[in-house]
Amino acid sequence: MVFLEYEFADFAPRHEEAKVVRILRRTWAKMSTRGQAAALELKLPPHLRSLIEKALATRPADPASP
Repeated sequence: MVFLEYEFADFAPRHEEAKVVRILRRTWAKMSTRGQAAALELKLPPHLRSLIEKALATRPADPASP
């Protein structure tokens, strides 16, 4: 949450989109359900919100599922 709220806006433009999406995807998996819900409530600019949406849309499938 701290990263998304205070550092994400400066971090994202300095890195390739694929890297940012990969970091978001990994970070999201470590967050609690409550933290994820709070993150989705953050007031982020559209370009940052779209990076989060891409990360969530491109999550790898659960290897345990058929």
